[in-house]
Amino acid sequence: MEELRVNSKLQNKFTVLALVALLLIVVSATYAYFSAQKGMGATADIDVQAGTTDSLVFTKGTDINISANAENFKQSGESPSGETNVTAHLVANNTTNEATETYNVYFNIMQNEFVYTKDANPELILQIINSDGSEVTELPDKTIKYVTVNDASGVETPIKGFDITTTNGLITIKTNQEIKVEAGENDNKDDQEWQFKIIFINHNYDQQVNTGKVFQAQAVMSRNPLPTVDVKTINVTSDSMKVLATISNYEKSIEKVEFQIDDAVDNDWHQANNDTTNVYSYTFSSLTSNKKYNVKTKVTYENSEELLNVITESTTAKKTIADACPRGGNLADCLISLYNKNSIYEDTKLYYHNGTITEGDANDLSYRYTGGDYELTQRAKDAQYNTINDIIKLNCNGTPSTNSNDYCATNPKYTLSYNRGDLQDTFTTLKSVLNRAIADGYISDNNIKNFVCFGGDCTNVENLYRIIGAFKIGNEYQIKLVKADEAGTDLLGEDGDYASSGTRDPYNTYLGNHNEWPRYTWDKTGQNVWSNSALNTQNLNVTYLGKLGTWANMIAETSWQVGGMTYPLGHEQGARTAYENELGDSKTPLTHSAKIGLMYVTDYYYGATKNRWSLPGYVSTLQDYRLAAWDNWTWIGDDFWFITPSTSAPTHAFLAFTDGNVYTDLTTNAHNAARPSFYLNSNVMYVRGEGTSSNPIILG
Repeated sequence: MEELRVNSKLQNKFTVLALVALLLIVVSATYAYFSAQKGMGATADIDVQAGTTDSLVFTKGTDINISANAENFKQSGESPSGETNVTAHLVANNTTNEATETYNVYFNIMQNEFVYTKDANPELILQIINSDGSEVTELPDKTIKYVTVNDASGVETPIKGFDITTTNGLITIKTNQEIKVEAGENDNKDDQEWQFKIIFINHNYDQQVNTGKVFQAQAVMSRNPLPTVDVKTINVTSDSMKVLATISNYEKSIEKVEFQIDDAVDNDWHQANNDTTNVYSYTFSSLTSNKKYNVKTKVTYENSEELLNVITESTTAKKTIADACPRGGNLADCLISLYNKNSIYEDTKLYYHNGTITEGDANDLSYRYTGGDYELTQRAKDAQYNTINDIIKLNCNGTPSTNSNDYCATNPKYTLSYNRGDLQDTFTTLKSVLNRAIADGYISDNNIKNFVCFGGDCTNVENLYRIIGAFKIGNEYQIKLVKADEAGTDLLGEDGDYASSGTRDPYNTYLGNHNEWPRYTWDKTGQNVWSNSALNTQNLNVTYLGKLGTWANMIAETSWQVGGMTYPLGHEQGARTAYENELGDSKTPLTHSAKIGLMYVTDYYYGATKNRWSLPGYVSTLQDYRLAAWDNWTWIGDDFWFITPSTSAPTHAFLAFTDGNVYTDLTTNAHNAARPSFYLNSNVMYVRGEGTSSNPIILG
């Protein structure tokens, strides 16, 4: 949600076009250069007849358009600029032939997407010449600094002006500027012109991060002080948003406020409701989910004078289960309805596995959540980042790693690729650097909305689970859950196959919330028969199940497939091959009946985006499921067991490794976690919730 201060009638637009195609042509061009169409424009003819009252009017120059093209994108070029002007014209009355008025001058930046590409070196400079021909070097807002900078042109004369590289909103240039006409002078008229110049600094380094960015501004003169108009969107859903405008610091009356959304059902201006004093709102409906809209605001004040304001951006939410079942219903039916109502994967993150997905779906008629919790924001995409690994960089004991999710046992250091000015921190955990990238607006979280509150207090992260999918068992669909994080000793106990716990190693890729490090063996006796495993018989189905209390009544008794598969079929092939041999027609027919189990290997494989399903779980070339980590919501950055034993060795079972790959290990390995998984009864109901970690699905 953005709040923008917006004002004015006069609009200048600066647009830098995307250079993707251009860069393919000009391979050697590594320095940014942008040209401008500039000029003061045709000055309006002012023919105000003298009358019994004084007359004060304002005129403006032409708009400015700055763009990049193959001809002017070159190294060591001059810094392009665009100029415009605004002029106050005062004509005295024909009685005294004298007049004195005051006016105000503003520069309103309606939209500015530009960033610093290196440290805090200015990219956009604003130069102002006032009415007496002298340069303005100080503004009322002292945070906007007057700077001196050299560009890459080789010209020795430095460029001076105000650094507005990342500035947005209304800039006050001058208030109560006097304009005066003395009797008998200048035909009883006076003109005062203010000149504005925008310069895009062509530095001698790569500035491609600003390609595709938009800068829109307005130069303003007004007799009365301009209001502050704060525009924001609230109550944003998958198909609607409420636009709110708060108008303050204004002496005149407001006739009406109107809003418009581009690409809505209509492009009409809609008059806002005057909710309270100076607060106006309008709700747009029938919008498309997960779509960015441009919201325009127009204020009409007394004398029917219009003030066209900023374009602010707002993106509708992705569809969630709440959209499919606004009044509640059977949980499995709601999930299937969500898919059937809008089978656009980017909205729901659901796939229906009916054998039609060419990448190799399970063909078990299941509806599964697929994809990564974390995605690049539009800001990151505009900056030409393609993956999370482009943004988060890992250096392991002095050696750069290809993947940020790589395991590093000694001295890991994480950094961010984008420029943070003076805040170029070094991070020691993946979670800390990820949270910083989220806070900075380059990565978004909660993209897979399948969180469920199960077991009690929904504000306690220990009670967060996630929907793997809806699975057809017999003639009914049942929802399968897995604990969102690994289970600690408070849930699984310190008996059975408990191995150890302690303070977590600070150098790790773990993305969960446990401060302890709970470790369990699959079977401390060294065998791999699930029905005999104490992790199964004690920790999961006695200790853990008992801790759930009455919540256990929602869990279905399940016939778990535990025949296992060979390790070549389980981790050297793709998801489809693993599924066929773990759960499909080629499975080893051995089951175990219990309420609680662990995830299957293929639950993990199919949690990734479909373009990853062909990857093997592990191969020595490293071209395996560690490449899918960021695209897989089931990955948590720690080692955890699957329920599936290996039939290649009677002492091994499958597990997910810290970096995301899948392998087998001795069942006595004491370094792995356990994540309880289970199927809900088919009659469990959806009550409310969107499925995010902060607003999980509530069951009934």
